[in-house]
Amino acid sequence: TSNPNYKPGAKKPRPAPRASLKKGAKDGEFQVLRGAAVDAAVLGYAVRSSNPSAEGLALKKLARPVKGKATLKLSLQSLQPGTARTIHKNGFVVFGDDADRLVHCGCYLGGRRYFSVSDGANRTEVPLPGDPTRRFDLTVTVDPAARTVTMAVEGQTVILCLGRALGAITHVGYANTNTVTAFGPVAVAQQ
Repeated sequence: TSNPNYKPGAKKPRPAPRASLKKGAKDGEFQVLRGAAVDAAVLGYAVRSSNPSAEGLALKKLARPVKGKATLKLSLQSLQPGTARTIHKNGFVVFGDDADRLVHCGCYLGGRRYFSVSDGANRTEVPLPGDPTRRFDLTVTVDPAARTVTMAVEGQTVILCLGRALGAITHVGYANTNTVTAFGPVAVAQQ
């Protein structure tokens, strides 16, 4: 059947332009900032991103790359208001041997409620029990020789076998998608 609303030669309506992300007060502390703005928060940083289909990213380049086994520790908590399961709430500590190939360790706190570790090609998840609006303390152990990343959070362990070799950790930071998440500073220790 033909479309009764079809008008030959009619111009398609353009989508409304997306409002640009307002600059954050702490943006200058990050060497790589993509689709995110960073402000102060109770844990240290509030990372804002507003694109539902692209990740917001705030990365610091380490003064000295970390080679070999390392431990990363931080806290995170969703600042996104609302309790509906359809509201995006998530937060990840990210790290890698460059600013584009990153490992994500953290929490899906909205509709999907999981602790998750991912290297882009591979992902391991375990269900997140209880209140997703609470503060989470993460300890991430990176073992490049064994090609494993282990995240410990609230008595649970999530282990990912990396799909690629990981060189020295040169960048560390935060990622989220279409939400606001508070993050504490990332403590990085070489073992």
